Amino acid sequence: MHKRHRRVLIDKFRIEKHGVPSTSAICRILIGVDFDILAKIFNQWAQNYVHVDRSEWFGIDGKSIKGTVQDYKNEYQNFVSIVSVFTEKRGLVLSLSKLEKSLVVKLAQFKI
Repeated sequence: MHKRHRRVLIDKFRIEKHGVPSTSAICRILIGVDFDILAKIFNQWAQNYVHVDRSEWFGIDGKSIKGTVQDYKNEYQNFVSIVSVFTEKRGLVLSLSKLEKSLVVKLAQFKI
């Protein structure tokens, strides 16, 4: 783990005495998180606490999740991506969603 991130975790969670968990330990914990539940809770939180102006621009970014590719030899592979909608200037995430490549992306899925 990068030293800069280590310092943030130590300061935020006051874990200097016990040390920061290894990157692999953090990954093992995150593997057990149900993304659909996390996204639902995050999106509810964002709707309550992230306020946007009508004139504000938004960006959309997606990242594929390693290890979710199915039928990797087929050119029509299916994999899971996490897509976020964020404020362009402030970089605040407004909404998260899980999409599969085989699905048609509809911006209406994002409730802003």
